[in-house]
Amino acid sequence: MSIKLMFLFVTGVVLIPNILSSNITNINTYIEKKDYSNTIRLTLQDIVALAVKKDENFQIAKFKERNSQETTKKLMDKFDLIVGADGKYSKDRSYSQKSNELNIYATKKLNLGTDVEVTNSYTTTDYTNSSQDISDSEVSLKVTQPILKDFGVSNQLVSVNKSKLDEMNAKEFISSEQVRIVYDFVVLYWDSVKEKKKYDVANKSLKLSQDLLNKKLEETTLGAFPKSYIYEIESDLIQKKIDFLNAKKLKKLSMINLLEKLHLKYDDNVKYDLQYRFHNDKSIDISKLEEIALNNRYDYIKLVNELQKSKLELKYRKNQLLPKLSLYSEVTKKTHDNVTKNYLDRGFKKDGYEVGMNFSLPISNDKAVADHNIAKLDIYSKQLELRQKKREIIKEIHIILEEVSFQKELLDAYKLLFDKQKKTLDVEQMKLDNGLSTIRDFIAAQDQYINSELQYMISQIEYEKITAKIYFTTGMVLQELD
Repeated sequence: MSIKLMFLFVTGVVLIPNILSSNITNINTYIEKKDYSNTIRLTLQDIVALAVKKDENFQIAKFKERNSQETTKKLMDKFDLIVGADGKYSKDRSYSQKSNELNIYATKKLNLGTDVEVTNSYTTTDYTNSSQDISDSEVSLKVTQPILKDFGVSNQLVSVNKSKLDEMNAKEFISSEQVRIVYDFVVLYWDSVKEKKKYDVANKSLKLSQDLLNKKLEETTLGAFPKSYIYEIESDLIQKKIDFLNAKKLKKLSMINLLEKLHLKYDDNVKYDLQYRFHNDKSIDISKLEEIALNNRYDYIKLVNELQKSKLELKYRKNQLLPKLSLYSEVTKKTHDNVTKNYLDRGFKKDGYEVGMNFSLPISNDKAVADHNIAKLDIYSKQLELRQKKREIIKEIHIILEEVSFQKELLDAYKLLFDKQKKTLDVEQMKLDNGLSTIRDFIAAQDQYINSELQYMISQIEYEKITAKIYFTTGMVLQELD
């Protein structure tokens, strides 16, 4: 598509900088202080900021992010330093023997898979029928290191790294919820503006019809206008009143719907003043929209992270195919003492060390092979899903660009029609004043003018909505608001 679309989202830099931290002045006063003044000013900034604040799904998304953070912390517990102690007192009546045992230990797993254990054991034995006590103590340090299976940081941290990707998804989901809320309420707001414009136009049409009737009644009284034409004007006025009442009802229902979405109650004693302006002189280069969408869309980013999780899983499952081989070494220091009432007999001291290995290999290894194959298939599936989602997003962008282009052309056409109908009405007024046209022709020209004005305003609103949709489609709304 060799065009450069003209748009800048209405809640973008021009209209709503820093929307999420904006000060909700009038609507806050209405909510918190119950200030039922005659008029409440409702800007798009206020509506969107209040929507983000009150949306329950957004709050749930933040809780899910916190939950994912806590899950990551929980998975790190395997690397915690564990310190413990246990003791025992025992007495053997037959041998008149009492003993005390105390064990203190500390264990720690390192991110290479290394297990470190330090223990300190102390035992005393007291013989009631003897003046001699026995005291034993032992201090040991044992280190065990896997060499093949379960070796390495990536294998030890696979669950943690996958959980961190879940954290990223949760964070992106919060952003996507903000994008959704902004877009939904922008559409709701402009729908309310549309019903307000319909009401304004219906009111204007009613007033014009009433003014025409009053004018022609005066002319009829003076004999300058046929009385038979008055019936046509009165019929038209009745129809205009019906149109006005319908527009009034729809305007109220639209406002009720908007306020209910904000968890607010509509009040008949309050006038809700919608503050808005159109931004039709908009420009942005669309050449990088596909790239922007792929960098911002939550549904795409989530699949990218899921693919990364599958790759981590495959690497881990490949490692689990290896046999289990671990090396260990242990250094000990033992002391044995004989204690009497008068002296301490150092029995002996013994320092030593031990090294060894453990090796095991399942004969069939069916489970590990199956888990590895499942991980490979999962990657293929995720890659296909990612390519499919990319095509869907690109297709969505192309469609929305076509819609924006069409709506812009339609907007320009309605503007031209509105200008022409205004001139046509002026001409028809001159012809009627000079007796060259009928009242029926003038009413028809007036209706066409009012209808063209309404269509032009509606096309402006639809253009604002469709340009907002392209930001939603690319996930850019919040970036524009920051």
